[in-house]
Amino acid sequence: MIDDIKVRELSFKEIFNTSFKIYSANWKAIAIITILVYIPIMLLDRFVISESMGDLQILLGIDATSNYANSLINLMLILMAEITNMPIELMDEAVSILYMIFAASMVSVAVFSPLLASGSTYLTNEFVEGRQGTVENMTGVALSNIVKTTATAILSLACISIGMIMFFAPGIYMAICFAFVTPAVIMTGKWGFGALKESFLVVKGRWFKTLAFIMLSNAFALVSMQVFAIIKSIIYLFLPQNFIISIVMGVISSIMLTYFVMVECLWFVNKYLIQKA
Repeated sequence: MIDDIKVRELSFKEIFNTSFKIYSANWKAIAIITILVYIPIMLLDRFVISESMGDLQILLGIDATSNYANSLINLMLILMAEITNMPIELMDEAVSILYMIFAASMVSVAVFSPLLASGSTYLTNEFVEGRQGTVENMTGVALSNIVKTTATAILSLACISIGMIMFFAPGIYMAICFAFVTPAVIMTGKWGFGALKESFLVVKGRWFKTLAFIMLSNAFALVSMQVFAIIKSIIYLFLPQNFIISIVMGVISSIMLTYFVMVECLWFVNKYLIQKA
């Protein structure tokens, strides 16, 4: 199977099975990097994003218990509807809060999230080469490439956003084409437009197949999270739902989801190695 990864396209089933082998063999390393990524994201969400959204709800005079108001997009729609009637001071404050939320969200998406894909790509490539990855090398690869992966992630998000705003369909097209920019950075050493090109070349000619694969992976991830949510609700019947327990539950769910990051990394590595053979 290891040799097959370099010479032929694996089926969906083979991708998921092989990813589980890599995931199982490296679960300690995966747990460590997941914790390193999850904790900062959780702190940003709790003390920056959630607090800022609460401030925005108060500023707009919205009931914080409303599910509609708990969505950032919905809050933006409400703000756009109210902005012409707001005093300039309140409008400036609302815009500042939005900037804070977007900045924190960008840090989560473009800085911390690529670390998981970087580490997963390293472990996948080590498996393909018949080597056992180490925690030290994995974190070293992830951290040494953080500037490249962050810049590339921001560039990718910018291109996709522009495509969405202009015509929508090009944004969807680019979202699939640039879905593997972080693995591209790790495998090729390129970044920015170079990594975007490498991701595009791997997806080229198999866009619909890639779309189907990503949708399947996300569907499995969603089902896994629903099952975990049920288990978590049962656990909460016996344990107090406090900050520490929430962190533990969040770490466990993030470790589970990292498997699906591994799946998408193997998808790219498989296609990339065949392309370069």
